Amino acid sequence: MAAYYNESEYKKFSDERADEMFLLLNRKARSLITIQTIGPKKGKKAQRSTVDVIYKFTDGPPADT
Repeated sequence: MAAYYNESEYKKFSDERADEMFLLLNRKARSLITIQTIGPKKGKKAQRSTVDVIYKFTDGPPADT
């Protein structure tokens, strides 16, 4: 999972955003996906509010809805 920042002063906020997104996804899809990495990544100004979720499918039972 990568949350983007364009200037170093925004790195802290993008790290927090990535952690919050991980918590949300971990609650909803824990048995379906495995997230490899979590953290901030340098990007363009337009990407500042973007979080990319990079995952692989887990061979587990389907999650309850």
